[in-house]
Parts: sequence; structure tokens; C-alpha cells
Amino acid sequence: MNRLSKTIGFLWAILGIQKTPIKEGKLDLTEDQEKKIIEALGEKDFKTMVKAINKEAKNVLDEESSKKLIEDARAEFKASLEASGYTEEEIRDMANKGSAKDGKGDKSKDKKGDTSDASLEGLISDFKAYQKKTDLMIAKLIEDPEPDPVIPLNKNGDMKNLKHSATHLYGDNQALNEFASRPWNQRAAGLTKNATSWDGTAGEINLQRLNGDVELFYRENPSTIESLHRDMIELPSFWPTRFGVKDRISDGKIVSDEITQARKLPWLAKNNQKIQPETRQIFDVSIDLEWVGNDLQKYEKSWLQGVMSMEGSTPYKMTFVQFLVTELMKKAKAEDRMSAIKGVYVATPDDATVAGRAINRQNGLLYQLYKGVYIDKKVKVPSIGLPTPENIVDYAQMVIEKNIKEESKEASNLVYYMPKDHERWYKTRYRQLRGIENDYTSDDRLTIENYENIRIEPLHDLNGTNVHLITFDDNIEIMEDVPNEKGLLTFERLKRIIYGHADYKFGCAFIHLGTEVTDDDPDAFKVQTVWTNGVFPFKKDFYIPFHDDKSGKLKVTYSNLSIVPGFETDIATLEKANLFEGQIVRIKGNTSGVTSSVKDNPTFDLASDYDLSSGGTLTMVVTPALTLKEVKRTTEASNAPAETFTFDSATVDLTNGTTQTFNGDATTLTGIENGTEQQKLTLLNSGEANLTVSDVAGNISVVSDAVIKPEDTLVLILIDGIWTEFSRTIAA
Repeated sequence: MNRLSKTIGFLWAILGIQKTPIKEGKLDLTEDQEKKIIEALGEKDFKTMVKAINKEAKNVLDEESSKKLIEDARAEFKASLEASGYTEEEIRDMANKGSAKDGKGDKSKDKKGDTSDASLEGLISDFKAYQKKTDLMIAKLIEDPEPDPVIPLNKNGDMKNLKHSATHLYGDNQALNEFASRPWNQRAAGLTKNATSWDGTAGEINLQRLNGDVELFYRENPSTIESLHRDMIELPSFWPTRFGVKDRISDGKIVSDEITQARKLPWLAKNNQKIQPETRQIFDVSIDLEWVGNDLQKYEKSWLQGVMSMEGSTPYKMTFVQFLVTELMKKAKAEDRMSAIKGVYVATPDDATVAGRAINRQNGLLYQLYKGVYIDKKVKVPSIGLPTPENIVDYAQMVIEKNIKEESKEASNLVYYMPKDHERWYKTRYRQLRGIENDYTSDDRLTIENYENIRIEPLHDLNGTNVHLITFDDNIEIMEDVPNEKGLLTFERLKRIIYGHADYKFGCAFIHLGTEVTDDDPDAFKVQTVWTNGVFPFKKDFYIPFHDDKSGKLKVTYSNLSIVPGFETDIATLEKANLFEGQIVRIKGNTSGVTSSVKDNPTFDLASDYDLSSGGTLTMVVTPALTLKEVKRTTEASNAPAETFTFDSATVDLTNGTTQTFNGDATTLTGIENGTEQQKLTLLNSGEANLTVSDVAGNISVVSDAVIKPEDTLVLILIDGIWTEFSRTIAA
């Protein structure tokens, strides 16, 4: 087990044991023990560890077997000693104590050569000394020549009972864990109780050391950092990553019309082809951090609490730097994932005084799909409707059949992406439909009914969108410049404030969406690589900030724009680059320091100038001439909660929340389910059609029919099992 001492040490530490469980030459773990190790290492590394230990299990010796071997060796030695007829002097010589002959040993032997009681006592003492020496020698031969693994000496996992060397935390000789110039390591080992100073000269020195350790940690632990980055992003692991991307990647895609024909006399060329460039962009990302010295002391204290409590984890080779960087990067990695799916890029002005939002740091897959469908016309979409828990199995088949050409349906690497909650719908509904069949089995690899070659992959950030899309498993690419660059934090100090910053590049894009074609292009040119269910990619209440660049020009990167505080330039002209006929454009005002309006003119066909300081919303439609015509306006900010559950059916389920927003076809509410006594339900409307609430026997009681339109509110309360009207705010 020489090569596995560190692995065995990790095993002991995470399980809180001091003996390796070996049975019949193999690692013998309980189900709970396996679960703990898999949670720490992952399934792949767990299997690798078990395989390595089993291979070397014949060399694993626990404490009891070691003692038995020493005892057997001692008995064998004693028997050999008696059989050989060694003399007293020889025994003393073997014990390195000399003999009576050379005058250095015990001289209690009498002149006749007999052994007196005193000499016999000395001989026994010499023999015991020899036994002790041989015991140590045997034990040393048995022991692993590598240093003992780092293990806790009691179940509480107190840091003071961990093994440290004189110079390093955990005794692992890594530069990061040196005690010298690293007060956080000294404190973890119990060598000092003082919090690290981040002020004055000492603080400057500590910051310099921290900067150096960050770089050391990333250089010495590349596999650890890569695991942290990818595991926490939670994007599909099979998406390829391309490194070394500085700005954009451009590929040329070529499609060809038919080329062969029957043999003939005249020369009739028919090589009709189209070449289109495909460009994918990477985006610059910044991390700006700021603390006072006390904040970093809080981080240090949190780290100490974490490593002292080893419930389900281990401090093995933990460092303050690793803790600090990991904690700071957790949110960054989550934002990588979120923006990769639903980000819409908005440049932060050079004179900005408010930090930009993470969701506006790049154009994610949903925005690329939006642009491909509505602006570039590369993706054609069918009209299928919305998925529901009841229709989800048939719906998924319909998305395939109405989208994908027959020759592409059988491709082995097609992936059907859907929201995570829709995957749950699919599993539940499939079980309801097929669970009673004799050949039904539950399979972790979920595929589409009748299309076993197309697997389902949930995307966390699609939740709430109803978006389903299909593409090949290698058609979505993650782009970075320098591997692990995002974690290379730099710390600085100025006027008792500590600053941290990092810059990196990140992007996620479809490699190919489809070809941009005209109506008279041949069918062969209509090549598509991404297919969707035709649902608009973003929620109605999703807005991007619109900054005042002093130009007075409305630039519609995305359909919904929110005026930022302090906007002071009137909007009178329009940039038409990203507009399309029939597009709905919304401009939401702001009551904070705004002094501007949208001007009524030939470009903006309005009932009158629209005051952006009202906080209301101006809704317009794009005309065939790519101008904007007013549809409606509100003159005050909406009081609707920022996050509500949106429904489009004739029933309301209270398990989805106590504030729910209707957005569907005109309907009358038929029932309210799963409420509890005295619970309140607030009903809103964010769509174009009305929701009518009338009396329903045994379920709903209202003063009079309530027709809920946008901006209206109806509140009901459950009294004696009846949802009774509590209040309403409904415009005439």
C-alpha cells in the first residue's frame, strides 16, 4: 500500500475510522460509507479508488495483524536463539551493551562461569532490550515507508488533533500550507488565536502572500480547479469546450442543391451552392470585489468553522486560499451557467455608477435562438401550442414530427432539451401511460416515445419559459480563452479597503442554427440544425436595461427595454438593425431622476409624447416600414410582485403559490385547488385576454362577476372551504 497511503488517509478521514475495512482481500464498505465517498469524489473517482485499493489489498495490514506479525517474529527469534546455543556475552553483544570479556558489559558473572541471580537478572534485561530493538526493527519493516496519512485522532475532528509538521499545516509540504508568513495556517493549527491582520504593513504583507498563494493554488491544483468550474456550472458535460478564443470564431457553412441528372447531349451545369458564414462570439467578464479588513477576517473565521466540523467532509489538504477562492467563485460559476442559457448582452457605459447585471454579460442560447427565428430567419418554427403535464409525452413527439426532416430523425446524436420541470412531467406522465405494462422499466436515460435515438436533457435555466429545442449533441460549444483564468483573483489594498478583481472570457453558442434563405431558394438550401417548439424564448416580464448614450436613438437589441435611472435625453429616432415586422416593443419608464420622453413623430406613431418619468410602460408594434406604432400605454409603475406563478388554464393550484398571474386565452375560472383555511390568493393578469371569475358552487364566491384585465387585481380568501372575495381593484 506504499503508493496508496494518502488515499487510505483520505478514506480514514472522510469515514472517521482508523482501520481499513478489508474482507477476503477486497475493500468492504457499507452502503452509507460508499455514499459519503461518492458525494466527496464523484462516482468515477470512487470506482478508481476502489479498484486501486483492491489491487493492493493483499498488502493492507491493520493494527491487529501488525501486532500478530511482531509476536510471531519474536517467538521465532527466541526459538532460534535457544537452538543456536548463544552465550550470555553474545546476547549482550547483540543488545549493543558489550560483555564481561571486553570489560564494557555486566561483570556479575562468577569466576567459575556460573550465572548468579544478579547476572541472570542482567541477562534478562539485556534480552528484553534486544527484544525491544527487534520489535522496532520488524515494525519498521512492516510499516509503509511513506509518512503516516493525515487522520483525525478523535471523532470530533478538532483541528488541534490533526497531525501537522513543524513547518506545514497537515504536514503535506505544500507551499500553500506553510506556517511561515501565513497567519491563517498558524491559526488553523492552534499556534495562534489572533485573527489575521489586514491593516497596515502587516496587512500589506499578508495580501501579497495571499496573491502569491492564489497563483500557486491554481498552478499546483489544475484538476481540482477544473472540477470546481465545470461541476458548479452544471451545463451538460458533453458540450465541448474550445480554448484560446480571443473575440469571435467564424466558420463557413456550405449547402448544395442537387447535382446529378440523366445522361444527355448538351452541357447543362447545375452546381447550385450557397455559402454562409457562422460567427460565434466570446464575451469579456469582470469580477470586482471590495471588503474592509473585517470582511476578510469573517472569511477566515468561516473557514475555521468549516474545517473544524468534519460532518460529511474532510479538511484534508484544505487551505485558506482554496476556501477563499472557492467561496468567491461559487456565484461566478452559477452566473456562467445562467448567462450561457438566457443572457442578453448590454454594454455597461464608461460613466456608469451602478454595476451591471450578470444576465447582461453575454448573449446566451435563448437570445441566439430569438435572433435566429425572428431577425435572421435561419430557424423556421411550427405552431404547436404549449406543453402541459397531461400532453407532454405526445407533445414531444409532435415537436419532432413537425420539425425534423425524415432523413434527420434517425440521427444517433440528437438531444431534446427541455426545462427541468418538464422532464419531471414527462417521467410522471410516461409512468401513468406505460407503468402497468409488463415490459415497462424505469430508465435513467430518458428518451422520446417512439424515438429511442433522441434522448432528453433538462436545462436548469429553461424553467418558466416553455421552450423545447432539439439539436445534435456536439452543436453547442463553450468558449474560453485561458483555462481556469476566472479564478486568478488579484488582491489590492488602498485606504483600509481591500479590493479583489479578476477578468476572463466566456461564451456559449450554437455552432450552427440554420441557413438564411429566400422564398425562391431550393429546398436543398433550407438546412436547419436547431429545431424548436415555436414558443417565444423569453418571459413577457423580462426586460434589459436601456442606457442614455445621449444620441436620442432607440436601439432595440431586444424587444423589452427598461429605462435606467437618470435618463435625460428625449428619444426621437430609431435604429432598425434588429427590428422585424410585427415585433412588439415595450419601453418601461423609471421614476428615479428621469426627465425625458419618447417623441410623437413619423418614426414613433404615438397618441402623444410619452413621459418616461411616469414609470409606466409604452407598448408598440413594428410596422412593415419598420417604424413603431403605439398599441397601449400605462402611466404608472405596476404593483405586481416581481416573481409570480403564471398559469393559462381554467383552474388554479395553490401549490404553485399564493400570487398567480393569468396569461392565456380568454377563459372563466372553473375551480381553485389545494388551499388551506384562511389562506389568501391574489389573481393578476399579464396577457392580452381576460380572466373571468364567477361563483362556483362549493368552491368560489364573489360579490359579482370579476373580469380581470391587465393591471387588475382580485384577492380571495378561503373561509369554511369556499374561496370568498376579499378585495378587488378592477378598472371600469
